[in-house]
Amino acid sequence: MAPPDFFPVGDVNSEISLIDWKGTADWIAFGPEVFERAFSSSGWKTFSVPSGTTSCCLFPMGRAGKLLWEGLPLELALVIASVRPEAICVFSRDSLRRRTESGSGSFSLATLLRENDSDQFALQAAVETTAVAPDLSSLVLTSFQIPRDAKTFVESIDNTALKAGVVQVFGDLDWSHELAQSIEGQGRPRNGDYWHAIFHRREPDYGNACYWFRNVGRHPVFPALAEQARDILTRCPDEQAGRWLTKLTAAGWDPFSFVDLCRECENEEDSALGIAARRIQWAEMLLLLSECAHQMGS
Repeated sequence: MAPPDFFPVGDVNSEISLIDWKGTADWIAFGPEVFERAFSSSGWKTFSVPSGTTSCCLFPMGRAGKLLWEGLPLELALVIASVRPEAICVFSRDSLRRRTESGSGSFSLATLLRENDSDQFALQAAVETTAVAPDLSSLVLTSFQIPRDAKTFVESIDNTALKAGVVQVFGDLDWSHELAQSIEGQGRPRNGDYWHAIFHRREPDYGNACYWFRNVGRHPVFPALAEQARDILTRCPDEQAGRWLTKLTAAGWDPFSFVDLCRECENEEDSALGIAARRIQWAEMLLLLSECAHQMGS
């Protein structure tokens, strides 16, 4: 099947109009403009559409996108994706034409995604690209106002650890800290304490972060996190990457060594090693969000 046409959009809430479409392919892809080069250069040789009534596919972009779209419940992934441009959406042109003809002629990805049942989505691995870096969280905390849509979603969550994670991802740091503190020592695994540890690692208060990681103990996300770190550091061009790979993963996953790596990269976050550390941190956050969501649903 021919690759879909690509149409760049700002974010999942950007308005898209039928009159702006170009191309003649049966399928059309939407995503952040920064992915256009990676998308067009790949040729999408692996592009396929499942049989049946599926009208939309979500293609994870690389490792972090796979964790986002396959690891999190769809409702949560959509909230996180509004600040993490790590996937593109591919829709049947016929389904979009029917959608716009029956409405105003314009729509947003968020609206389309929420109108589909989750079992209609085909989650497929996309080509790996290192040409585009996602909007990674800083190793050292910076605050900004949590978006209204995300705040509404968070307020509907009963699980405090999951709420602490979501609001930390969006940068409401004081709220995240308060939530984590409110469930200190509770739960198996101690997801609230884990978010508490990440908060202090990013504060940065490295001694306090280590204290909370000792309280966390061995956590279920550690094996998968070690695999993520191994993949990320193997691709990192920094000459120190191999040394850190050994320190972090020689005995599974060592959260205390990762505290040390974050300390070393604190003032050089845009270096090759700093970006690798931020990628590992983002994988850690996605894995922990997934664990919290799983615990909430059990």
